Amino acid sequence: MKEDLAFFGSVENLVRVYASPCGAHIHKEEFRIHMKEDLTLFGSVENLVRIYDSECGSNIHREEFRIHMKEDLALFGSVENLIRVYGSPCGANIHKEEFRIHMREDMTLFGSVENLVRVYGSQCGANIHKEKFRIHIKEDLAFFGSVENLVRVYGSICGSNIHKKEFRMYMREDLAFFGKVENLVRVYGSPCGANINAKEFRMHMNEDLALFGSVENLVRVYGSQCGSNIHKKEFRIHMKEDLALFGSVKNLVRVYGSPCGANIHTEQFRMRMKKDLAFFGSVENLVKVYGSPCGSNIHKEEFRIYMKKDLAFFGGVENLVRIYGSHCGSNIHKEEFRKHMNEDLAFFGNADNLSNVYGSPHCGSNIHKDQFRKYMKDDFVLFGDQVNQIYSSFNRGIGYLRDPFRPAVLRLLTILQEIDDTTAKDNFVHLLTKYQGLTLKRKFRLNNIAGLLSFCRDDEECKWVIDCLCKKSTEELVDIDHPERFKFFIPIENRNEFDPQ
Repeated sequence: MKEDLAFFGSVENLVRVYASPCGAHIHKEEFRIHMKEDLTLFGSVENLVRIYDSECGSNIHREEFRIHMKEDLALFGSVENLIRVYGSPCGANIHKEEFRIHMREDMTLFGSVENLVRVYGSQCGANIHKEKFRIHIKEDLAFFGSVENLVRVYGSICGSNIHKKEFRMYMREDLAFFGKVENLVRVYGSPCGANINAKEFRMHMNEDLALFGSVENLVRVYGSQCGSNIHKKEFRIHMKEDLALFGSVKNLVRVYGSPCGANIHTEQFRMRMKKDLAFFGSVENLVKVYGSPCGSNIHKEEFRIYMKKDLAFFGGVENLVRIYGSHCGSNIHKEEFRKHMNEDLAFFGNADNLSNVYGSPHCGSNIHKDQFRKYMKDDFVLFGDQVNQIYSSFNRGIGYLRDPFRPAVLRLLTILQEIDDTTAKDNFVHLLTKYQGLTLKRKFRLNNIAGLLSFCRDDEECKWVIDCLCKKSTEELVDIDHPERFKFFIPIENRNEFDPQ
């Protein structure tokens, strides 16, 4: 036991392994002789504990399992994929002949390693080798219309039920009810897929359709985390009360269709709802906060202890709602976020600027991370006061602030410092904030114009590109000296009309 404690690194890990199916075998010589080998294969103690703590742990010492491990690593393409499969219900079956004979066939059917891992690494992995499951696979592919849809359904909780007669008898009826395959896939591919065949769920479906007003609204609710709870009595008794509180079906759907839907029926959440309404000042503000990632945390004590402090820190309810109602709301109660807040306030100059940055779609979910923060001072040197505008402007990420485009930005810093042209610098910032992304041929998706600089061969070419971007319209890039390099770049608003050849 002391040897195992040293090997697994902590009491928590040791307890997890001993209390798993692995605990029945770990004392055996045929198990222990492989432990160091397994640690090397899976790459870390954390990964090894995950494997040993899964259903795989009762089989991994057996010769009929181990002879396939290197073969499986080659098939699934990476240790991460292998861990996901072995650590799922699939791990109890993958060594069996009746499972292995279908693996190559499944790889062809699902079209890629990623899809295969998603299916095998889900609840589906416990059943997909069984004849009563496999006889329906081609039928299901035709029914759901594409491999992507099939993978989404099989790779969800639904994968543990879809082969059962009591599930399949409702599939065509559900397709008619939800109106189209895309809606059905969204519902089946959510936590709802574990319950939708149950009588206590189905008896409420028409009633829910009437309450939420349209199939689209119903799909949004059922297709969220709410779908695992909405059939329960302790959830349903509050629905009309919630409709009155949130003021409209639209608001109710927004809240129920967010992470909040997993918790809103709990006593811990409900006891604070009226207090929150008073705190945020209006139903609209409350819906914005509850309907964001924040909704999964706002009932927790570790979140609520900061709310009054945050209200004072950000200078008012309007700023607070903007932040809590963004992606930032899922992180702002964490220690690794909060320790930077005073520093960020000084960096961005005032509470309004800080609220704009924290409340932006991408920045708020990343600004506490080390790989983001290590470049902030450089960005201030580069963009000056305009760093606030740039950090808060991008809806789809700010890749130029981080690797792999960072070398190009550092080159840009040097070149812009050599250009004594304020107008050119202002124009460049305008381009960065206006055009949120560019498309290069079919293959590349660049987060921003600065990503273009990573394709430049030297400083002269980089300087030339900056000059073009600052002084020419995007359309004029088609006619400049390197059409083969730039003819595929277009403004984001025209992207849907553009079909690269």
